[in-house]
Amino acid sequence: MITILYISNEYNNRMETIMTIELVSPYAAAKIVNGWLATDGVQKKLPPQMLYMYVSKGYIKSVEMPEGSKCKRMVSEDQLATWYAGYMKKTSPVQVEEVEEIENIEVDGVAIDDEQTVLFS
Repeated sequence: MITILYISNEYNNRMETIMTIELVSPYAAAKIVNGWLATDGVQKKLPPQMLYMYVSKGYIKSVEMPEGSKCKRMVSEDQLATWYAGYMKKTSPVQVEEVEEIENIEVDGVAIDDEQTVLFS
């Protein structure tokens, strides 16, 4: 977790918290993403190595951690959610609920059977 602080004024040197950001490793990010995938009904799990690669290549925006930290780069949930929305848009197939069979089709008064190909212009 990162806490961003500021000094309120030069007289009292009081520190106030502006915001707190929860950061996770790519490994933990994979667990979060897999949870989102399951919630969205996707029967797929992404391996942690994939998230490490996406972070290292910059596909998922991340924060560089100070030298000596356990993990070199960490991801906020907002950054992860932004990537996830794009990932789902690119990878999820169009869902077709039900396809009805249509019989007795006529085009310009001509009956078309299921073996014919019709070109429309």
